Amino acid sequence: MAALICSKPFSLAGIVRLKNYRVLSQETTYWCPDREEHGYFLTPIFKCTTNPRVVTAHRWLAVDVLGHMREPTECFYNKDGKWYYAGTYRAFRMDDLTIQEWELLSTETTQALIKETLAGRKNVSPQNTYEAGQLYAVGALRVSCVGLQCIGFNNQVYHAILEQP
Repeated sequence: MAALICSKPFSLAGIVRLKNYRVLSQETTYWCPDREEHGYFLTPIFKCTTNPRVVTAHRWLAVDVLGHMREPTECFYNKDGKWYYAGTYRAFRMDDLTIQEWELLSTETTQALIKETLAGRKNVSPQNTYEAGQLYAVGALRVSCVGLQCIGFNNQVYHAILEQP
């Protein structure tokens, strides 16, 4: 993958009129070591949101982990401050992580997953973060593993981003 060096922050949606795209997180995305075009990402299966009517009440909702990625999706990746256009991907659900696999994840990865889990909640405290981590550790909350199969590379998208000032 070649880096897309941009002089200023930008919005992918504003540059290219993409029907379907996803920005992959460095902390939760893994690429195959031999052939970097294939990989997988980790994502929460449940997310916590604040009830709009009662700000002290929260609810856990199951998430459609594939979502719009059921269709071929243009994927972008930020690694160490550099943007990459990864290509066009087909996503597929793999086995969820086990408790033992959760324990092997880096602190950066578990914290990113917990943050994503609680992103829809208002007033997140360190206690909420700790409790979510404990729920993952005992298997009450689970993480989905979504496989990424590269099925193409859109040169139009790539060049449109390179041409940004």
